Amino acid sequence: TLVLYAQNDWLVTPEDSTRAFRELGNATSIQIALDAFSHMDFQYAADVKKEVYDQCIDFLV
Repeated sequence: TLVLYAQNDWLVTPEDSTRAFRELGNATSIQIALDAFSHMDFQYAADVKKEVYDQCIDFLV
């Protein structure tokens, strides 16, 4: 299980992500390194491929 989160996410806070990570048990957590990255950016950001999708692929491979 992979949990990705961002500090500026207005819908899912870092605390929510941390709690989900703990409750999942065997999981990997990655914080998006961009300070301005928010909830909608997980789908629509210009750099979403590099910041999200590539990390998901790397995790799966």
